[in-house]
Amino acid sequence: MASNDPVPLMTSQNIPARFVHGAMAVKDTPDNEEPLVFVDELNRWVRRSEAPESVAISYKKPKGVKSKLMAGLGQLTFEERDKTQWIMSSPAVSAWLCLDTSDILTVEAESAPQGLINPFSFAAALLTETLQNLQRSTNYPVKYPVLSFFCGLRTNENFSIDACGPLAVVKSLNGQLLEFCQQESKSSGVHVDLSLLEQEKQGLIKKSNQKLRYAILLFRKLMKLLGDDCVVFVVLDSWSRVRGDKTEADKVIKALAQAMKETTGLVLKVLVHDGLPLDAAHKLATLSLYVPEEVDGWRNGMALDELEKNNKSMVEKLQRRKQKKTNESSSDDPDAPEGSDESLTDEP
Repeated sequence: MASNDPVPLMTSQNIPARFVHGAMAVKDTPDNEEPLVFVDELNRWVRRSEAPESVAISYKKPKGVKSKLMAGLGQLTFEERDKTQWIMSSPAVSAWLCLDTSDILTVEAESAPQGLINPFSFAAALLTETLQNLQRSTNYPVKYPVLSFFCGLRTNENFSIDACGPLAVVKSLNGQLLEFCQQESKSSGVHVDLSLLEQEKQGLIKKSNQKLRYAILLFRKLMKLLGDDCVVFVVLDSWSRVRGDKTEADKVIKALAQAMKETTGLVLKVLVHDGLPLDAAHKLATLSLYVPEEVDGWRNGMALDELEKNNKSMVEKLQRRKQKKTNESSSDDPDAPEGSDESLTDEP
């Protein structure tokens, strides 16, 4: 891809499996060969195609995700596995999953993780994959997009700011959100009216590929088009590795926090792994998790099925709470007019 080409929008569903498959790729290789082997394996897996003005997104999803998770898990030491399980079973993560409120959860390590294969990134991949599996299989009426951006993976693939800077993050989230809207309309009949975006689609989407302020504006518009009963999960892994101006990276977090205020019924949940101590995520966080260097662990392997079952129960609790609140709101004001389109004309 030429250096002046727009960076394609990325979908969320292949990223966790790419991380886990990359973990498998570094088995029995010297540390200094790890980046080359990792990138080579990723390139074999992923074929990206995305026209910058189009909302159509195509990708190939790896098969056998569960077996790859298990195989990737084998690359972690017992101490690292304990830390992954400790993170995923922590009260903070459980609260983030089950509370029917918009939240920003930051996960901070006593010692910053080194390298791509670490407990924090693996926990983010497992959590994202679990949420996506639940989204595809759940019978609850509350549907939710699961958006993710793995900064460590991106910087390892391509160190340029175009591939892993703040603009790339928001473009990726927008692509994933657009894909969710399209898939929901096709599969479940839950229609997300993108026609309100059509009149300015060509101009706005083109601008959103070039300027952060317009990418953020597109994200805000997409969020406002979702129903009040929707829950949006955003997982940002290895946030300290985002390339470019850190004030621009802070704008991304601030935009997510602002979106929480602008959408009254919709719930937005943001998880930020490994941010910098003074960044916006820590200042705006409503939940936080500090991970010490040594955690109380089991040293007998990690029970993925149990973790998945626990996370599923937390999300189902959230879904029941959200549905109850939506039903109560509808019964309190059954004749309330629908939201105005006026908010979609906001300037960035």
